[in-house]
Amino acid sequence: MALTSDDTLNSLAAIRFMDIFGKKDVYQIRTEITGFRGQEATGPAHMHGRLLFSPHLTFSHLDERFKSGAFLVINEYTENFRYDPTKPLGNANTIPLMLIGNNGSVQIFTDDNFPIPSAGQKLVSLHQPKKST
Repeated sequence: MALTSDDTLNSLAAIRFMDIFGKKDVYQIRTEITGFRGQEATGPAHMHGRLLFSPHLTFSHLDERFKSGAFLVINEYTENFRYDPTKPLGNANTIPLMLIGNNGSVQIFTDDNFPIPSAGQKLVSLHQPKKST
């Protein structure tokens, strides 16, 4: 998981570890670089890992959230506390990061992987407290 403020370092680390772990198990934070016409400049798929977490979460956004009081929350799903498909897992204040299975397995939220929690799993999220007015 490449999670530094340096986009180049993150990409180089991802490229290096793809041979060891395989593309599906190499992750990096979304790039800060904006390309042509404001489009994200991620580069070719073989030059970066799977993009972490939320489609708009970059290192700067993550850093700013923590500086403004964000914290990690772990919710354990049970038979009585279940996932409600009518409600989103994330919102403006909460970003799902990973699911931890009862056997210790970890599923990371990415652009192409948005796992649904079930009984026995723990959801790790980044929670931003609401600003008081």
